[in-house]
Amino acid sequence: MFNCPKCNELLNYNVKICPFCRTDVSKKAAEAEKAFEAEIDNEEEMILNVFKRKRIIYFIVCIAFALIGHIICLIASNSDNLRFFAGSMIAIALGALILIVLGIVSGAMICPYCGKFLYRNHLYYCGNCGKRIW
Repeated sequence: MFNCPKCNELLNYNVKICPFCRTDVSKKAAEAEKAFEAEIDNEEEMILNVFKRKRIIYFIVCIAFALIGHIICLIASNSDNLRFFAGSMIAIALGALILIVLGIVSGAMICPYCGKFLYRNHLYYCGNCGKRIW
């Protein structure tokens, strides 16, 4: 939507002549439509950038949890205490569960467009809506 330059009435993009004052507005309509499309593209790009940041942070946290889990397992495997080893395995399992919940809650595993859960094979495009997510 844009305003007529002569009478300032609100007009749709597909109008070529203002129905109120009969002014030719075809050039102004084309400019307004291009500006609107550019604004939509910028908004989608911002959504993608926020989503990319969330996923990068999520992947860094996953790597950190995996490294901590491996260190705990190495320490536990050198220990003679079987309870410590079993406890460390339970802690790693709970850590994996926490990572899954963190990914869902933070939005790193949810499509920013359709809101559906992203499975691990949806790296570049959402499998539900088909939009680019990376």
